[in-house]
Amino acid sequence: MSYFHRTSRTTTLDWLRGRDALVAADLADRIETGEFAVQTATVGCVTLHRFRNDAGSGWSRHVWSRIEGEYVVGETLIEDGAARCRALGYDFETKVQRLAEGAVIHPPLGELRAGSGQFAAGETALLPLGLHEAIRPIADAIHRALNGRDFAALDRLWAQDVAWTGPDDQQGNREALVSWIAALIGKFDDAVLLFEDAVMEGDRAALLWRLHGHHSAEAFGVVPAGARVRLIGSTVLRLLDGRVIEDETLIDPLAAAAQLRAQPIAY
Repeated sequence: MSYFHRTSRTTTLDWLRGRDALVAADLADRIETGEFAVQTATVGCVTLHRFRNDAGSGWSRHVWSRIEGEYVVGETLIEDGAARCRALGYDFETKVQRLAEGAVIHPPLGELRAGSGQFAAGETALLPLGLHEAIRPIADAIHRALNGRDFAALDRLWAQDVAWTGPDDQQGNREALVSWIAALIGKFDDAVLLFEDAVMEGDRAALLWRLHGHHSAEAFGVVPAGARVRLIGSTVLRLLDGRVIEDETLIDPLAAAAQLRAQPIAY
């Protein structure tokens, strides 16, 4: 599979445009991570990479590809930048500050869903057209948990002993997943999750989403100043008899921290 000449790649902090830019970025990445073994799995158009070295250090990456014929025409990349920094021996704060200098952050823009209220959420999620209908119950449960702050909604589909893996090497069961969601929302208390894509393949499901909110509580040592934050997230699940038994949810903590340290745009 090759890149189309006008291929673009979106991350939480960046937008690369053109085949040459993507090839150069891939080459730099391979040079930097050459000592790490890469385990690869796919769910439809989603490629999961798990980087590990001999000492067991590593990180995860999800790549959502849009493919036409023999070419990749677009990508969305989500990577655990915090775990990557640790595995490569980089100083997290130095890396965050360098990224923050080029980040584009908006000041508070008011209510994200005008007329509805931040915590208003119907029973069903808003999904892009054309998605596999089997994804609906899963998306609705995530919608109720994140947008409705109804964490019990996960009980209907997520097994209590689900093997959950989160960003920055977090792991645990359903209780650990709920604690992570609650902590995330606590940092951005008006956060709204919007689904962008989803795929089903056999017993696997994957959902691509964005979380928009305003910084409302201390995070990564940064005092809240109301900056609007956008995080791209990816959730990949394995199901058994209609229940979620594995959940790998990924955002980039490094990109989140960089957004909180960036200077808001002056309009």
